[in-house]
Amino acid sequence: RLIAHVITSPLRWLGAAAVGKENGATPQIAFRVSPMGLAFLDLASPEPQPEESGTFTLDQDYLVRASTNANLYDLYQLERFTKWQGEKDGTFFYHLTRASVWRGRAQGIEVRQMIAFLRRVTVETLPDEVAQAMEEWGNRYGKITLREAILLQTPDAATMHQLREQTPLADLLREQLSPCTILVDEGSLDLVVKQLKQMGHWPQVEGKERRGKKGK
Repeated sequence: RLIAHVITSPLRWLGAAAVGKENGATPQIAFRVSPMGLAFLDLASPEPQPEESGTFTLDQDYLVRASTNANLYDLYQLERFTKWQGEKDGTFFYHLTRASVWRGRAQGIEVRQMIAFLRRVTVETLPDEVAQAMEEWGNRYGKITLREAILLQTPDAATMHQLREQTPLADLLREQLSPCTILVDEGSLDLVVKQLKQMGHWPQVEGKERRGKKGK
């Protein structure tokens, strides 16, 4: 697996190897050493590289086509927010999708940066409808938040009020969902249990097996 990863990822990004797959098969099933790779191994003389500008195209089909001799840094950046499709006849293919744009956003890349990059590498031929779709996808990223948390429940509102008045326990409590229920970050579980015991409460920890041992 390590060898396959090295061939299909860094060596392909650096242009030292070309990989392919049959009829959309996953993962890639074949590779060859590129002229650049042969030159690196001193098995051939490096070929003159043609002008790299204008080697990227993107049409209304959201498919990015890049020449295999394109700038390696640009290819790396492109793959951060597109889906690799394969290589054929000296052209790399990448698919721009909603999921790939969201993956880029998860890496901290703003949609405006993606659009600016595509406009640069395609020499200002990025279709307006593609840019608009990317902006729409970007606007939907992160609107809903999921996070792991623990529910702390008390027998009555008075006990909850007592807990929220005590420091440092109060600093570990989050949003209160009801008079007797409040959120606690999962990473704070051990500290919350410790503070409750110091206050004279022996909590029962329910849920995962590893948590079930906390209150014993």
